[in-house]
Amino acid sequence: MEKQYDVREQHTHTRAPYTYIQPMLCTGCGVCLEVCPFQAIRMEEGKAVIDKELCKNCKICVRVCPEGAIM
Repeated sequence: MEKQYDVREQHTHTRAPYTYIQPMLCTGCGVCLEVCPFQAIRMEEGKAVIDKELCKNCKICVRVCPEGAIM
């Protein structure tokens, strides 16, 4: 049986430049918070914030952000 792909496994040992959120573009919709497999995103004062220690730079949040606020 073929092993299923797990994004968390791929990024466990690598660390590229971190992902960040542009606060002026973030509307606080929470979509990124819901899709993060590492629970690295939290809301502060109505804006999403990425915890650099938990983020594995998988960029899932970048792809789902409707405002393009995450880079």
